[in-house]
Amino acid sequence: MKPFYASIHCFCYCEQLQIIMILFFAFHFSYLKGQEYNLSSNQSIGYRSLNSNTNMSMTLLPKMISSHRNAILNPMEGLQIYNLDDGCINTYLKNKWEKSDKVNQIANLIPQFTLESPFVGEGRSMSAAFTLLGVAYLGSGYNDNDYGFWAFNGTSWSQKADFTQITQCVSAVFTDMISFGVGTFGYMGGGRENGFLSGTIFKYNPSNNTWSEMSPLPTPMANAVSFVINNVAYIGTGIQTVEGNYSKNFFKFIPASQSWLPISPIPSILGREGAVSFTIDGAEYLGYVGLGNNQPGFPGNFNDFYKYNPTLDTWTQIADFVDARTDAVAFSLCGKGYVGTGSITDLPPYKNDFYSYNPSTNDWSFVGNMDNTGRRRAVAFSLINKGFILTGDDGTQLLNSVYSFTD
Repeated sequence: MKPFYASIHCFCYCEQLQIIMILFFAFHFSYLKGQEYNLSSNQSIGYRSLNSNTNMSMTLLPKMISSHRNAILNPMEGLQIYNLDDGCINTYLKNKWEKSDKVNQIANLIPQFTLESPFVGEGRSMSAAFTLLGVAYLGSGYNDNDYGFWAFNGTSWSQKADFTQITQCVSAVFTDMISFGVGTFGYMGGGRENGFLSGTIFKYNPSNNTWSEMSPLPTPMANAVSFVINNVAYIGTGIQTVEGNYSKNFFKFIPASQSWLPISPIPSILGREGAVSFTIDGAEYLGYVGLGNNQPGFPGNFNDFYKYNPTLDTWTQIADFVDARTDAVAFSLCGKGYVGTGSITDLPPYKNDFYSYNPSTNDWSFVGNMDNTGRRRAVAFSLINKGFILTGDDGTQLLNSVYSFTD
């Protein structure tokens, strides 16, 4: 008779072998099925095995948009594709397609932050950034003598035309601006120009690297938030109209008519500045806004969060964030929102932790600490299936370091 521990060892070994065999045949059949599924001549078809000069084997997943993915007949359990709409690996699990965040959770993979090459400009805080057509752009902010504007393709930076070149004062310092990309144009505006509230907004055309000044914002505003849903931009909160007026008001920008329309204000008791925002595209395409402050430093910070439905023009409160903080950053990735950094009080050390929001369960989960020092007044964006966090200040110096996040 085998000892009890030997039986356990045999059972675990057989169970592991069974799992390996199931995965092998599921992948092999998915490969064959991928070869049979043809989309169009200009898309990647099926799985392709590559052999590099180092004799390493690699596999390319088929690339397709969501509608083509959904048209696959009777997909096998474990079938994977690269979704061009959300920039994530999608896996067919338990009769539905799951994004990579769910796949990684099943595989017990650990999210990680990576220190990237630094931003090529000088360190700065209170900058503005937006993404447009697969490229991120960063400009403005507080620093000693650097007023440039840069593009980032996920790997390298290139300097572009600076919008201050079309203003009357080339050496003007713009901080706390709003920014967003809609259609084929980027927009930056509002904020403070040499310390004074501004309602000016500029439009950037990446095709010819030029700026043009538009009709002003509905009201001067600084340290507000913005998000984009279905090629419509939404801006709100911040200091509006006059200094000291912490606002709850929101507006939407219609690119076709280049016009601004008021929408429902965020339903908090008090207005705020220094909030964060992100969007999540799921069953509904919603905007999320939260955190910020109504007076500098603790206890004037907020931890509440709200989601906005543009179809109904309604706000709904969701689960509170883990603490009350301001001047944090946020981005979305593969169906979740990520929030981190910022300050609890006006004094360092600042926050370095990040949390993810899951709209399916309406809760926040700790994902990790980005660095050892913390920062506030940074910028963040999503690009090439990663989150990027950069610039800001740590209370002693302006930062140009860049971190990426992979879920």
